[in-house]
Amino acid sequence: MQPKISFDRTLVAVQVDNTVHVMLELQAPSSLCSRHTPPVDSSVPLKEVVTEKPISISISISTPTPLTERFTRAVDYARILHAADVRKQTVIPYLSHVLAVSSIVLEHGGSEDQAIAALLHDAGEDHGGERRIAAIRAEFGDTVANIVHACSDLPADSAAKRGWWERKVEYLAHLAIASPEVALVSAADKLHNARAILTDHRDLGGELWSRFNPAAGRSGSLWYYQRLAEIFRDRLAANAPQLARELAATVRAIIDDVHLVEQVSEATPSDEMAHALTIEATENARLGRAAAGSQDDDC
Repeated sequence: MQPKISFDRTLVAVQVDNTVHVMLELQAPSSLCSRHTPPVDSSVPLKEVVTEKPISISISISTPTPLTERFTRAVDYARILHAADVRKQTVIPYLSHVLAVSSIVLEHGGSEDQAIAALLHDAGEDHGGERRIAAIRAEFGDTVANIVHACSDLPADSAAKRGWWERKVEYLAHLAIASPEVALVSAADKLHNARAILTDHRDLGGELWSRFNPAAGRSGSLWYYQRLAEIFRDRLAANAPQLARELAATVRAIIDDVHLVEQVSEATPSDEMAHALTIEATENARLGRAAAGSQDDDC
């Protein structure tokens, strides 16, 4: 809980978590007093707070997210779980990815539960499905487990995963209505993935797309990340707009790099995007719902 500060005449009351109370007296010469009394409940610079007249305002102060031994346990849980995993077609330990996602969550104001969920966001999908989610629930609680579950692509039964397009269209629709807590963790995951795509594309060029699902390729992958950027722009507008902007900028940089490195015309990704949007609309129609989000060209 963030500290709450209220001003009343020359006294300042600081309340933290409903348990800590500190009273401070403000003393200043009248020459420093503001000529105008701020309206009730307004937010004003501190230099304007000192006044000869009674005022009542509230100020919100951001504080660091406290990380407890639960976070330490989650790091170790992820380390053991992903011990044999590496990033796709590399020798990079997969743990580096979940640590990075958790770091991004914390950088953008996430809670400890969200940071832990970021560490475990692939645990269910890659290591045990619903049983793993149940184990995470028992170990780290409902909030963490619910976020992990919402970030996972889990089959309804033991059957093989559905087609790439069907899964991605459904996930985009899910994100469009997901909670802000889920959206933050998912966006952090996608930002780190997008950064890796950009770095690898600068090294590998068009060969990079062979790492992706054959049903996706370049056109599907670019479509997916552009749609993610659009959805997160809306979903994170209130609580993490900078994260949404970073993702959109990274996706834009990937597209620019495709023009430069693969020497394709600027129209090619746009044509591929149009084709992908047609597939998305068809898939949504088959699933009986309208496409989530808007189709803006600048994302």
